[in-house]
Amino acid sequence: MCQISNLADITGLYELADSLDIFEVMTIFTPKKEEYDSVVKNLMVHDFEYPVYIDFTGSFRKINTGIPDDKRFHSFLIDSNGHPIFVGNPVASNELWSIFLNTLVSLNDNGIL
Repeated sequence: MCQISNLADITGLYELADSLDIFEVMTIFTPKKEEYDSVVKNLMVHDFEYPVYIDFTGSFRKINTGIPDDKRFHSFLIDSNGHPIFVGNPVASNELWSIFLNTLVSLNDNGIL
């Protein structure tokens, strides 16, 4: 799974979450049954220092049926009520990172996070 080899790309996001302590990063993989062993092995090889969740039953997708297939929409920030307030991978571009940071500041200043 190429997403596992790209986990290092989101280290800055985890570090930001740790330093600000106003949001949490959750990385969820939902492998097909035949990919499960490979996913676990690749996670061990890459030795990512932050928690990664393996949803081998697909329950996250079943509960959240509105998530589109387009991977650009698989990263999102939700408020305390579970409503998405930012959609997109903030580490995908400098522009998204800037928008994400501004969103965090605004939400935190308004007591939403």
